[in-house]
Amino acid sequence: MDHNCTSARGVHISFWRSWQCDKLYFEDFEIAIICALKIEADAIEAVFDEHWDDDWPCYGKAAADSNAYITGSIGPTSTNPHARHGQAIVMGEIVLGDVIVSDGIIQYDLRRRHPDRLERKDTLLDSLGRPNTEIHGLLAKLRGIRGRKTLLNHMSSYLDELRKETELKAEYPGTQNDKLFRAACHHASCSIVCQMSECRDQPVFRHGLAQDAPQPAVHFGLIASGDTVVKSGEERDMISQRENVVGFEMEGAGVWDIFPCVVIKGACDYADSPATAVSCAKGFLNHWVPSVRDGK
Repeated sequence: MDHNCTSARGVHISFWRSWQCDKLYFEDFEIAIICALKIEADAIEAVFDEHWDDDWPCYGKAAADSNAYITGSIGPTSTNPHARHGQAIVMGEIVLGDVIVSDGIIQYDLRRRHPDRLERKDTLLDSLGRPNTEIHGLLAKLRGIRGRKTLLNHMSSYLDELRKETELKAEYPGTQNDKLFRAACHHASCSIVCQMSECRDQPVFRHGLAQDAPQPAVHFGLIASGDTVVKSGEERDMISQRENVVGFEMEGAGVWDIFPCVVIKGACDYADSPATAVSCAKGFLNHWVPSVRDGK
């Protein structure tokens, strides 16, 4: 998502030692959560521990700033043009409702057109940078055994909170709605009559769906980001194998080059996917140690 986009809804939190809303200024915010969809923003707001702008704005805006902001706090942490970090949010089988956390992003649709082929631009000047050392260190901590267990425990607790918000419809839709067919099947569902033998096959068996209501897992890895939606299973598999990515999304690349960030996404487009990503994002922020700044 481009940082000048006004159609996206930004939800922001940052560290501040005082809970008095009327004492907050732009420079007091450190973390921004950027949501491209309304359902994502609604889920983020549902896990705010404090809402600071219910009655009046907590800060002014720069003259050229056309963005809309929602301010509050999550846990011990509390956007503006000076925000330092953002969240746009373990390899194994990925199923519906799992969460993918980026440790890097590649732009899968940034390509050069040759007479006989398309070639992805992957030179040093074309590539997105690595996470900074602060984010890289936290990701390494969360990938450890203890860090992962703590994150999953927090996720479970916050997901229970989100399920209490009935309007979010953050309920797991059941394993019967999580069907994966061979990549060669060009239909999203075999309920559509299809002449391809691959489409008439049974869904691919996955061990992660052996339970009636599997608990969401967290997967760390490269995420493929672009301006186009991947609708082909064959293209998906080709890109994932070539680039070693664990998921696809459409907003992260536009933010990644602007300031250091982590992309946290729920797998699939079902109703509970934003909820699991948000519960993971809140758990992630519980591990974030705000920096000490002069006079703060």
